Amino acid sequence: MFKMHFQAIKDYFYNQIYEEVHKSFPSFFSVFDKEDGAYPLLGELGCFILKHSDKKDIREQTIDFINKALQKGEYETEDAIIIEMFSKLYEDSILADNIERGLYGKALILFRKYRKESYEDH
Repeated sequence: MFKMHFQAIKDYFYNQIYEEVHKSFPSFFSVFDKEDGAYPLLGELGCFILKHSDKKDIREQTIDFINKALQKGEYETEDAIIIEMFSKLYEDSILADNIERGLYGKALILFRKYRKESYEDH
């Protein structure tokens, strides 16, 4: 019999990301459940943010969420935010510029680093 072994994720923020997203974005409703994991949820959230990028409250919620996630989260949170959210935000340069202006600390460093690597060097 084959048994799969899953490594326990010790990143508290990552493990709470479903709840954190719904607290941070009250107008966002996902088709994904907590059991689906952080990646599809954050990808869907990234699309929601792009669709509503003209709304100041959504931009502010995005900035607050990213700052909080990257301040409190560890590697697993960073990876999910970079892959699923940053990649979507970079698609709209005006939105990305607005988001970048509100970021600080680790969030700002990572946002700039991956934006440069992903979109400005090609």
